[in-house]
Amino acid sequence: MKILKTSQGHEIMVDDNIYEDASKLNWQLDKDGYPVSKYPFQVYLHRAVMGYPHEQVDHRDHNLLNCQRSNLR
Repeated sequence: MKILKTSQGHEIMVDDNIYEDASKLNWQLDKDGYPVSKYPFQVYLHRAVMGYPHEQVDHRDHNLLNCQRSNLR
């Protein structure tokens, strides 16, 4: 597990294998607390991790900052 930091300083837990790619984007929390990158287009981290950019994905532990694949369904 590695930690990504948002532009506001929040810490997001991600798997080691996606850290390098995810760290290239600027992450922030949306109004509901989900990590999102708005460049080059809006991407929710939890959906990107699962490979479902337009589908509903939820967090098993209800911690929106825990975006490890094992925590998503």
